[in-house]
Amino acid sequence: MSAANLSSNATALTPGDYISAVFGLDFLAAPYSFESVARIHNGEVDDWVNAIARSGLFSNRVVADAAFAWEANPRLILMALLADADEMTHKRFEMVWDSLGRVDAVAYA
Repeated sequence: MSAANLSSNATALTPGDYISAVFGLDFLAAPYSFESVARIHNGEVDDWVNAIARSGLFSNRVVADAAFAWEANPRLILMALLADADEMTHKRFEMVWDSLGRVDAVAYA
């Protein structure tokens, strides 16, 4: 296959793809943690922002964009971390996320 054919079939990777690749496997390899999902759900994103900043793999602009996006929608972190997860793992974390949303709804009712 020629280089021209390869480049026409390639998809551009986004910073989110790289973040998923770098941190997703570590997140999935760690023991399942309700606490880590709860912290993300509560908008505690500083640890994740600091991790990508300290990695040295991302520009300041990418780090700032990720911080802004994650503060606005913390679920984006979970989706990035689960990008390569199997279906059951994905469902398990989604159930935890959804249960946290129900707890929040009841707390504010």
